[in-house]
This record gives sequence, C-alpha cells and structure tokens, in this order.
Amino acid sequence: MDEEKLLGEVKWLSKAVVRAKPIGGMMAFYSTVNDEMVLPASFKDHARSFVQVTVDSLGRIIKFKTIKGVHGKVDGRLESALSKLNLRFKPAQNNGVSVESDLIIPFYFNYKSS
Repeated sequence: MDEEKLLGEVKWLSKAVVRAKPIGGMMAFYSTVNDEMVLPASFKDHARSFVQVTVDSLGRIIKFKTIKGVHGKVDGRLESALSKLNLRFKPAQNNGVSVESDLIIPFYFNYKSS
C-alpha cells in the first residue's frame, strides 16, 4: 500500500464519529411516536416507511422527509406526529464536537385485527 493511501486511511480512522441517538433510546423513540399516531381505519397491512431526519448540533430534529412511504394517509400521520413531538437526540459528534447529522429511520406498521 502506498503512503498516500495509508495516510488517507489514518485520517479516516482518526475521526471518531459518534452517530446521533434518541435520548432514552430507540424503543422509547418508537413508543412516543406510536402513542401520537393513529393509523387510518382503511390501513390493514404490514409495512414499513423510511424517514430521513436531520438532527442539529443541539439534538433537535430540524427537518425530516419520507424517503420511502407506505400509504399517503399513513405517511402523513407519521410526519404529523414527528412535527408535533419535541423529540430530542444526543447529537452526533465528530472529534468530540457536536455536529448536524442525517439519519434514516425505519418505521414499522403492523395491522392488528380486534
């Protein structure tokens, strides 16, 4: 391996990047979103949606968008829940400094008959 390539790898390895995480963990995050959401009566399926979330350096969600949706009404209710809730994250860090970051979060929807 040539020296330039090795130095490139060393720089990459030396950057300690810690990803953003919901305060309280993912299960608490999902539980809070689920408590806020009511699936439309017409939704009788098992599916998953993917939402891209941008977390700022203070741990706040500053924007989000559905990148792979399930159903217009379901996706709309998910986005509505995310905008209503003041969900906080432990921000991502790069070399010990909090930084803005993007996450792609899957949301699972499971129809349960009564």
